[in-house]
Amino acid sequence: MNYLAHLYLAGDNSALVVGGFLGDFVKGPLKGEYPEQIEKGIALHRQIDSWSDQHPAVKQIRFLLPDQFGRFSAIIADMLCDHVLASEWDHFSEVSLKQFCTHRLDILESNNQHFPSRARQVLRRIKTDNWLTGYANLGYSLGALAGIGQRLSRENPLHLLEQPVLENYQQLQKLCRQALNDTATNVAEWRIKNTF
Repeated sequence: MNYLAHLYLAGDNSALVVGGFLGDFVKGPLKGEYPEQIEKGIALHRQIDSWSDQHPAVKQIRFLLPDQFGRFSAIIADMLCDHVLASEWDHFSEVSLKQFCTHRLDILESNNQHFPSRARQVLRRIKTDNWLTGYANLGYSLGALAGIGQRLSRENPLHLLEQPVLENYQQLQKLCRQALNDTATNVAEWRIKNTF
């Protein structure tokens, strides 16, 4: 799951929203360097990544991609799931995508004193370039993946992704939908266990 999915799966709890975003920037054991509730959000982020990476639908997404994308298949699957979440947003939420993103970004901005510098930089770019709502457009999402490829130091095939995605688009949509729904169920169980 990518940025939008983590913000969505965090629900309405601000600490989980902040931790859900920080999960990509905070590595290693959680030692109380952040407020306890935010660390729970980081732990939830890690739980989501670990659980969804093993989901049969996510594995099938990777299987549908040509072998040349193998080592990049995890990030491709994450981005495709964010695309499906954004493009089918009305099936996941009663609040509009724009309203949801504005609210979540406001939460992140008002808590950015907890952010490492890299997280602040990424948050600025997310807001300036409208990443979250942009994911609703497949071309935007594929362009974002190609941009990641351009920033990598080694040669990679991310700019060649359009054709295999278009050829398998309906199946990829279905698999992402299944992964998102099942991950949401898993998060609901996590909330019960952790009293959120």
